[in-house]
Amino acid sequence: MPATPAPDDQVWFQGLRWAEAVDMQAARVEEAVREQHEANTDATIRASLNSPEGDTELGAQRRAAFEAEPEISSRPVRVPSWSLGMQVSTEMDFLMVAVRNLLRAQDRLPAGAVTAMVDQAVLKILRDAAEHYDEEGGRAERDLAEKYPRVLTDAFHFTRKEIWIGGGPSGVPLSRIRAWSARVTVALRQALKDAGVSVPNDFDASLIEGDDGRLWPADRLRFGWWLPAVPESEWPHGEPPEGLAELLAERVANLRARDGND
Repeated sequence: MPATPAPDDQVWFQGLRWAEAVDMQAARVEEAVREQHEANTDATIRASLNSPEGDTELGAQRRAAFEAEPEISSRPVRVPSWSLGMQVSTEMDFLMVAVRNLLRAQDRLPAGAVTAMVDQAVLKILRDAAEHYDEEGGRAERDLAEKYPRVLTDAFHFTRKEIWIGGGPSGVPLSRIRAWSARVTVALRQALKDAGVSVPNDFDASLIEGDDGRLWPADRLRFGWWLPAVPESEWPHGEPPEGLAELLAERVANLRARDGND
């Protein structure tokens, strides 16, 4: 018996979950890529300070300065390991899966509410290529070579301000994916509202009825497992600094302004 499409409202609600997954994986990709970049930088510093050129008075001073750093993370100790490289690739692949599933929900939006992302077809092909990693010359690889010859599988381009999936500058900027995910989220919420489906206004609210109304303890941690754990000593206890919201909004606007296709 052939499968039948699930009800629209069910797909839209699941789409909200995949929008969360896109945001989650975008954060994980950014963290892993930056860690790999820092590890490569540390390896370069180690090579320099262990070379004959580094065996000088200036080299000794630099080594002593690093040793004097109270935090070990401030020293060139990170290693661009095979495991780290594998994690970067895995986080990229999981991001492609989340994007592909969000695209499915996007396709089911009402005609007047359908969103889109420039180069979303590129991400679909990259996802297909990742899924069929055990094939050579498969359809996804052929499509990529024919339609997007400058985009590469398992590749990225990194700067301090942006990451391009598939290599740069022909790849897809991570900021574009994030901006698109936010637009789809708004469209999905509106579609569910129009269909009479109740959706939590705040996904950080507790799933347990009455939990948020309990006064003690005053401090609560609200995040998914995709965010790093923060030591209790670093929990924010006061009001955010004045102007912080405006600064964050300006940063997002600047990210989107750099992408002429967004």
